[in-house]
Amino acid sequence: MEKELIDENSIDTVPHNEVLLTTEDNPFDPFTQPDRWHTFDTVTMGYDTWGNIVRLAHLSDNLTPEEERQRIRWAKISLANTGLVRGSHGYSRYHLVTKGDTSVF
Repeated sequence: MEKELIDENSIDTVPHNEVLLTTEDNPFDPFTQPDRWHTFDTVTMGYDTWGNIVRLAHLSDNLTPEEERQRIRWAKISLANTGLVRGSHGYSRYHLVTKGDTSVF
């Protein structure tokens, strides 16, 4: 079964700070357990999701806050659509989660 790609328009109605990128194997909620989520993501598994978002978004001091939000949103969607991420212990899949969605944890 092919993975359904995420369309930017499908999350346009969701505030930018209520959509985060995570991996399918991370048991921690990035909204309610950000420290534990980050430790698992970066220290334990080596995915560096936040770093990947920042690198892909090409952020700079010359951007307005709105331009930054748009680039970060685009980077999250792009990484989710790419799917796989390699870490120090193998591969996992990226996916977007919205605030309050506990079905994935």
